[in-house]
Amino acid sequence: MRPLGFRLLALAALFLMAPRLFAWTEDSLNVSECSSCTGSNDSGPCNGCGYPVSGVPNLSNGGSALGTGTGYLSGNSDLDVYQFRISPSDLNLGSCIGILKIVLTSPSGKNYAIQVGRWSGSWTTYSDSGGSTGVITKYYDVSALSGSDDFYVGIDADDVDSSNPYTLSLSMVAYGTLSGTVTALGSTGSGSSSMVMSAVDSDGSMY
Repeated sequence: MRPLGFRLLALAALFLMAPRLFAWTEDSLNVSECSSCTGSNDSGPCNGCGYPVSGVPNLSNGGSALGTGTGYLSGNSDLDVYQFRISPSDLNLGSCIGILKIVLTSPSGKNYAIQVGRWSGSWTTYSDSGGSTGVITKYYDVSALSGSDDFYVGIDADDVDSSNPYTLSLSMVAYGTLSGTVTALGSTGSGSSSMVMSAVDSDGSMY
């Protein structure tokens, strides 16, 4: 039989070699909050407070914020806020990779809401109530990035599952151009000023 010390070292080595399921967890960030706690990461930045904002967990602390993390809403009054920075090294414009994709996946049977803030001298915010699929996908064009682009994300819900986590995924995807001819049917207006076009994805989000 192997000595106990050898077996413990072997188990430790296997643990270190195991792939990480998530890039981060809510309770491991620079401003952390346990799964059953509230009050640590519940405040967004003030409107004139640019990145990095003190007291808000920073997903870019270890380098790139890209990846998938997980957290918990401990109750209906809990709000989880995260900040991050997109840098030129996150883009690959030679391959047309210049669109930030943010995906919030709620626990099964729940529809969490998301608010995204983007810095432009102050925070411009976009909100999505969650729809009915439990998954919210948002896209932001950062292809013209010259220095950095700063964001924060807030997650809350009126009906939470405190026993199961949500996931928040940040990735860069390719951009492209849609072209073609549109024929308006049943319209009484004329000219481009009388027509508004929007793209709608499979989640029902309009762009």
